[in-house]
Amino acid sequence: EVYRPWGHVEPWERQNTERYFVLYSWMTREGVDAAFFLDSDVMLFSNISHMTIKQGCDAYVSIPDQHEFSSFDWTAWAGSGYLRRSVLSSYLSFVLDIYSQEPALEFLRKKSKESPFVCDMTTWYLFIVRSDEHQRQRFKASATALNGLPQTPNYTFCDSFQEGFDHRAANQQPGFNWDAVRGQATLKGKVLRSMHLQADNKKFFARFSTNCKPSSASHRAGHAQGTAWQGSMAGPKKSVSKFQWIRPTQTGASFANALLAVTCPDMSGHWPSFDVEFGFPLSELSPSCKHSWTQHGLGKAGTIGGHHPWLSAVKAESTFVTMREPLQRLESALKVQNAWPTIFCTASPAQVAQNILNHSAWQEFFTKQSYARMLGGSAGRCKQEVAACDKLRKVAWVGLTD
Repeated sequence: EVYRPWGHVEPWERQNTERYFVLYSWMTREGVDAAFFLDSDVMLFSNISHMTIKQGCDAYVSIPDQHEFSSFDWTAWAGSGYLRRSVLSSYLSFVLDIYSQEPALEFLRKKSKESPFVCDMTTWYLFIVRSDEHQRQRFKASATALNGLPQTPNYTFCDSFQEGFDHRAANQQPGFNWDAVRGQATLKGKVLRSMHLQADNKKFFARFSTNCKPSSASHRAGHAQGTAWQGSMAGPKKSVSKFQWIRPTQTGASFANALLAVTCPDMSGHWPSFDVEFGFPLSELSPSCKHSWTQHGLGKAGTIGGHHPWLSAVKAESTFVTMREPLQRLESALKVQNAWPTIFCTASPAQVAQNILNHSAWQEFFTKQSYARMLGGSAGRCKQEVAACDKLRKVAWVGLTD
């Protein structure tokens, strides 16, 4: 009722503020005294389940360097914040007061005119400078300048960036480095525990996450000789045989982007065109990348990501498999083939079921495009399933869900 739609995009900015009311309601209902809150566009790299708020801090919030208070450049962000329930309660009271009372509302009104826009980052900033003496001094916010803001308890806010949590778009800042082998991001040598992929920065993720090469000389030498390297969170592994990708129909063609990022870092994100049916043409890959992959049929050029069965000459530890929940896989196939109307516009559930069972996609999933067939070979059904299960215990697989 008191909110003013002065945000960049509404009602989105309103919802950004409302989420803290939801968070507080949950914390109160569940008896949670402190919670770490992450925006949905934050990528977390570390286990924070045992993290605590250090002595001398009442909360962690991102409070980046910015101009003085008089500039209206007011930004503080709780999207990677560790918040005590008592602090969150005070903040919510502050928000309700500043939107509903004069002269407090005048701060937001001026902000919307002088330096748009007004959002939750604005109110967090004003709450922080009102309640934290150190932050008032930092941004030269005098008592006179703050006159009219709602009263708050005294708190000490610590900058979450000092704990390794990115404020915004670390990958676009000088001194950023991404180690794809270890899955580790650093900014000017500081290890980051998270990254905030704000707004359009999400589109850059594929570029910066693949713009890397193996860090050790031995790995680079291995690529030059045509062998492949395998990385994990624990670090480099020994060289393995050429890679293969088992991809039954409707199980995620776009995963090829991630596979090439891991296995062909020398291409640095300059991938060739991808065909959802036949995959990446090997003819368009770099020599070392091409040599890292097994060439599956489909002409002399070969492809990566075509619908090919397991090649027995390739080791399990060099094999990727993409999987998908059966009904979602079928649903995707029927949509691609525009088969929904003919299947579902019928008189009875029994007819619908029969139409599905008779459809070519369903038949294909349980014959040549079944996991048992593609992983287990051409033996009898029982032997196929045993062999497929055994291989799935050894391969690198990813499960796709809608």
